[in-house]
Amino acid sequence: MARFILDVETIYKGKQIENNFKEFMEKVGDLSEELGSFASITLIEKHNTGQFHNRTHLNKLTSKQIRTFNKEPHG
Repeated sequence: MARFILDVETIYKGKQIENNFKEFMEKVGDLSEELGSFASITLIEKHNTGQFHNRTHLNKLTSKQIRTFNKEPHG
């Protein structure tokens, strides 16, 4: 099984974080079923603070993101 890093947009409205994670994860699950396959998604961060950068040497997962994934690798 392949693994991917995918960023999904997060919108900030004051202290409130808005996103469409649930809708996104449902669509991935539906697509996976249509293909006769299985997919799992683990949310490792709900906000943009660990996002990827144009400068490739900054594109690293944080220790917290890795710990979160290792704690619950299948969400």
